[in-house]
Amino acid sequence: MESPINNAATKTVIKAALPVKNEVVIILKDTTQNLRINYRTSSLEILPNVKQLNKTFPSLIIATDSIVSLRINHSYIYAASAIFYKGDTITVTTKNINFQGETISYPIFNSRNYKYPTEHNFNYYVSQKTPSFETYRAYSLMSKKYQWKHIATLEDTYKNIKNTADSLFKEKAISNTFYKTQLANAEILKAKYTKQDLPLDKTTDQSYSNNKYYIKYLTDRLLAHYNLNPRNNEQNFNYITKHDTLLNQQTKTKVLDQLLTSIYLAKKNSFPTYYKKFKDLKPSKTLISKYDVIIENDSINKKYKKLIANSNHKGELLSYSNDQLNKFEDVIKNNKGKIILVDFWASWCVPCRIDIPELKKMKTEFDTSEFIWVTISIDEDISAWKKAIESEDLHLKKENYILIDAKNSQLYKNFEVSSIPRYLIFDKEGKLLESAAPSVKDNQLKEFISLHLNNKILASKT
Repeated sequence: MESPINNAATKTVIKAALPVKNEVVIILKDTTQNLRINYRTSSLEILPNVKQLNKTFPSLIIATDSIVSLRINHSYIYAASAIFYKGDTITVTTKNINFQGETISYPIFNSRNYKYPTEHNFNYYVSQKTPSFETYRAYSLMSKKYQWKHIATLEDTYKNIKNTADSLFKEKAISNTFYKTQLANAEILKAKYTKQDLPLDKTTDQSYSNNKYYIKYLTDRLLAHYNLNPRNNEQNFNYITKHDTLLNQQTKTKVLDQLLTSIYLAKKNSFPTYYKKFKDLKPSKTLISKYDVIIENDSINKKYKKLIANSNHKGELLSYSNDQLNKFEDVIKNNKGKIILVDFWASWCVPCRIDIPELKKMKTEFDTSEFIWVTISIDEDISAWKKAIESEDLHLKKENYILIDAKNSQLYKNFEVSSIPRYLIFDKEGKLLESAAPSVKDNQLKEFISLHLNNKILASKT
C-alpha cells in the first residue's frame, strides 16, 4: 500500500503552479469521491497502472515522455477515457447521469490547455442516453447481467454517438478533426459487432488512418483474409511483410506496428528480432521513438527489479549520481558534522513536488559545510524517479536516493513513513533530532534548522 499524501500539504495543491516538464498532473477537486484511475504512458504497457484518487490521495503526478491515456471505470456503467500530453494539469470533477433510475457521478476532465475541452468529456454526453464507444467495447464480453446492450442496442448506440457528435459540432464545442474521428468510431463499432466490412485502405482519411481502433480492426480483418492464426504474431508479421498486396506501404506499416506491439507484450524475447525488421522498413520517427523510449525504461527498471529480487538489498539506498548502493546509516555517518535534512518523497506525490522549489531555495540560505539535504524516494518505478530528478533539476545534487523495496523495508517501518512529504532532521553527531519536522512552508522548517545551526544563516541571503 502506498504512503498517503500529507494532507496538510495538499491544501495548496490546486492553487500552486507546478513547473512540470515530462509529466501530467491530476488533481481530484471533490475529495468526497473515490475514483480508480487506470493510465498508460505507452501502448506498450501490458497492464495499465492503477491509482486511487480520494481524500487520502487527492493528486497524482505521472511521468511521461509523450502522452498519458486515462481511463476511469464505474462497474458496468461507464468507461470514461481521455488522452493528455506532457505538461498538462488536469482537475477531475463529477457530474451526475441517470442510469436506470440511479444517479451516478460521472468523472469530468478539466484542463486549461485546450481550445475544445469538451472533447475530453465526449463520453459523458454520449452516456446520458447510451454507452459510449469505449464502454460498449469494454463490456461487450461481460455476462448478460451487466451488458448495456440489454437496455441500449448496438443501433441505438451507433445513432447516439453520431447524433451527439453532430450536436456538439454544430455548437462548435468540438473540432472538425475530433468530430470526424467520432463518426469513424461509430462506423468501426458497428462494423465490428455486425461483421460488416469497412474499406481496407482509408489512408486519405485521417479519422481512419490515424485511428487506433481502425488499425486494430484492419489488422484483425487482414488476418482473417489470409487465414492467419491471430495468436501467432511473429508468423503474421512475416507473412504480411512479404505477401500482403491489399494495403499501401503506409497502412501496412501501421498494421505491422500493431503486430510488433503484440509481439512486445506477449513475447519480449522475440521483440529485438522483429524490431530490427520493422526499422528496416523505414517507418516514421514517431513510431521508432515510441519503442526506443520504452526499451530505455525497460532497461532501467530491469536493473531495479533485480535489486528488489535480492533480499539482501531490501532497504538499501540506490544513488542517482553513481548507481551505487548505500546503507542509510552510512549516509548519515558520511555527513557527520552537518545538520542533515532527510526528505522522504515520491515522483507521483504532488505536495512533495510543490515543496521542492522551496527546499532548493532554503538550501542556498545555509552554509553547505554545515547543512545537507538528502532526498529518499519511495517510488516503485525507478525510471519515473529519475525523470522527476531531472525535471526538478536535482541531478547536480549528490545526495539523491531511491529506497529499494521501500514499503517492505525496515527503514520505512522504523520511521513510520505513513505520509509524504516527510522530513527527518539529524544533528551534527548523526542523532535524530526530529522524526516529523515541520513544513517547509511559512519558513517553519527553515527556522527549525536555523535554531540547531545556532542561527548561522548566510546573512547576505536572508
